[in-house]
Amino acid sequence: QENLGVQKEFATLSDDANVYKLVGPVLLKQDTSEARSTVDGRLEFIEKEMYVAVDPKKAERRSIRSCLAAG
Repeated sequence: QENLGVQKEFATLSDDANVYKLVGPVLLKQDTSEARSTVDGRLEFIEKEMYVAVDPKKAERRSIRSCLAAG
């Protein structure tokens, strides 16, 4: 939920907006496009993990098919 909220907020930001990342007790300035990419990647990972948790056998078959198609 938090990542979806952040993604929605990023959609309203301009490319030159200041974005900061909390690292320990320090706020570090982060590139806006890098921050968007990180959140998008995190949401993609969560979605894939939810897919595996819901139907592990279907996810395994899908993985095998993609490996066979690549080889």
